[in-house]
Amino acid sequence: MSVLAVLLVLAPLLAAAIEFVGRSTRVRSGSVAVVGASSALVASVALAVWVAWFGPLTIGVGSASVLRVDTLGTLVSVVVSLIGLNVFAYAKRQLDEPERSRLASAGSVALASTLLTATAGRLSVLTLAWVATTFAVVSLVHRGDVKARRVASRRVLLIDGTGAGAAVIAIALTVWEIGDRAFTDLSAATAELGSRTLPGFFGVSVGDLVGVLLVVAALARAAQLPFRSWIVSTLAAPTPTSALLHAGVVNGGAILLLRAAPLVTSPIAAWILAVAAVSTVIVWSAVAATRRDVKGVLASSTSAQMGFMLLAVAVGAPAAAIAHLMGHALYKSARFLGVGDAIAAEVRRRRATRSAAGRTPAAFGVLAALIVVAMSSALLHDADAWMTASSLAITVGLGVWMLGRRATSRSELLRLSALCVGAALGYLMVAAGLERALGTSVPGVPTAVPPPLALAVLGVGLVALRVCLSSPSLSARVRGVLSGTGGPRVPALARRSTKGLPAEPLSMPSSAGVTP
Repeated sequence: MSVLAVLLVLAPLLAAAIEFVGRSTRVRSGSVAVVGASSALVASVALAVWVAWFGPLTIGVGSASVLRVDTLGTLVSVVVSLIGLNVFAYAKRQLDEPERSRLASAGSVALASTLLTATAGRLSVLTLAWVATTFAVVSLVHRGDVKARRVASRRVLLIDGTGAGAAVIAIALTVWEIGDRAFTDLSAATAELGSRTLPGFFGVSVGDLVGVLLVVAALARAAQLPFRSWIVSTLAAPTPTSALLHAGVVNGGAILLLRAAPLVTSPIAAWILAVAAVSTVIVWSAVAATRRDVKGVLASSTSAQMGFMLLAVAVGAPAAAIAHLMGHALYKSARFLGVGDAIAAEVRRRRATRSAAGRTPAAFGVLAALIVVAMSSALLHDADAWMTASSLAITVGLGVWMLGRRATSRSELLRLSALCVGAALGYLMVAAGLERALGTSVPGVPTAVPPPLALAVLGVGLVALRVCLSSPSLSARVRGVLSGTGGPRVPALARRSTKGLPAEPLSMPSSAGVTP
């Protein structure tokens, strides 16, 4: 099994080297990348079965733990490898030669570094994987002959590079104070960091500074405020690149905090993480609601969804965070690869007429949300129950209401409601299984943020923003502010009607490199 653990990271890395060397040949690129991702997928599935039966697997020389394959690592590896395989196969069919070659080589490096982040056994290995991911993403986005790509790659390097620098400093401080510890030994050593103060920092301990720096690294990688979202900038690259970034790169912030949770013991770090996550969910949800292009909506909503995932980490709900991580990665990558179908679906949605059932869909939506809350309370515990219940209740309630508006009869509305509640139950079963499988191996960030308080502030903020967007006197002003964050740059959109066909065509920007 140790060979499989090494193969998990080495296969896509070798594929990247072969693809890079083969750029000068006339052989159609992309095939080796598909083989590398396939090998990683097979290895990750086999390792997941092994970990389920025999427990975590540690790979290293002597007492030095280089890789640690546990429940968290195998779950992330399976999802990331599966998405990487689909993206490489799609790119091989759809992209022209320069873009296909770039995605096959740099994308394989990004896949390998993401897998290494998930399975790193000690601090130094995680640092190497984190920095390698940053440079791989810059290489994926950059293209010298396209100005938008050059600008986007510089933004990625600036923002994610800042986060990588924060992670390097945090881990370097930790290594200086307590040595290059394996993650299994971190809990016993964190008291040493908390007891050592930094000279000239007014009593701030090394543990406080390390925790804050790790939070900064996670916020930058997950495209959270106060950092400007680099995810939106990557839309200048072809669509498969965006799908690959959602395979695990943007999820790296949560993986970092869950792996290094014993180092984030400072209440200051937990509150910074919670405030930034709540602010990001509110702002980027509004940006997604005001954008007119499908890819822009998907990228903007990613920052908001990453904010909710990091909020789950901040309040001590690791199972909810991991379930959201897996679901978001699979859903968003599929949406990006099927962005053409998403445009057609959006046009159909805007053409849809109101249901003849009157206000019944809203009532069914509220009832479905209440049922989901009850099921969440029965299956999950503590912070995991709070976070999962809130997200699923909103999703299911809105889903029943939106689908019900197109229902032709109450019996059809009842079937749609039952389908939504059944899907929520399936998600809850997965989250409950994760909660039991993880146990105390992923304790989550020691938190000073109560889940009810965080969710209450988030709910009030979303409601207030919704009121502002609906107000004739405030809507144009709010949309003008959002345009600087990533929304539409035409304030007149606030006065346009969305009835019937969209006022502007639903565009697919950055389709350069896609063959007809």
